Amino acid sequence: MDIELFRKQYDFELDQRNTIAASTNLPILGLTIIGSALSLIIVGYKYSITFQSIAFTSLASLCALLMLWTMYYIVRSLIGYTYEKIPASKIMLEHFNELKIWQSNNGGDDAKATKDFNDYIQSRLSEATDNNSVNNIKRGSFIHGATITVAFAFIFLVLSSPFYIYQKTIKNNPVYQVKIIQTNPNIVKENIMTTSNDNKTTDTPAAAPAKVVPVAKPTG
Repeated sequence: MDIELFRKQYDFELDQRNTIAASTNLPILGLTIIGSALSLIIVGYKYSITFQSIAFTSLASLCALLMLWTMYYIVRSLIGYTYEKIPASKIMLEHFNELKIWQSNNGGDDAKATKDFNDYIQSRLSEATDNNSVNNIKRGSFIHGATITVAFAFIFLVLSSPFYIYQKTIKNNPVYQVKIIQTNPNIVKENIMTTSNDNKTTDTPAAAPAKVVPVAKPTG
């Protein structure tokens, strides 16, 4: 077989590894946005034993559960995979020289050594390609699962949001009881009259003291 075909498949699987690594950004971004919004509404919601509160709690819990599931898929797509590569150029050159020496010592020539070397490269490319392909398939499946679960988490977040918005903006404000204490009108009238009399007493000037006339004594 043509060694170039093995090389193209090998390069394709390595490119797929980079593509899958980049595709994890979408569920991670969605997870960040949904997590921020969910934490905001579950902290600000006032819980009670009502149908609306139970429905909100159920939907928010399902959203949080799907977020955890998404995190599991993302972690599984990143950890636990080993990609194989063909040996470095220096190692392959040393191996080719060893094949030439071995063929020379056993009645062979450089052409046969070259054929053995090409067979060796094809074998290594095939092994690396198969291993990398299995890894990419598994990682791609986990990324696909993460994308689906984060989409469902977004749906449950949207379904739970109206309950939060209703409570914050549409629901009537609480009614407060105000008690008015009525004062005694007689006491108020008496206070007004007293104040008026005090003002009159203060404004009227005091009368001048009477003049004392001395009495004359009788004579004789």
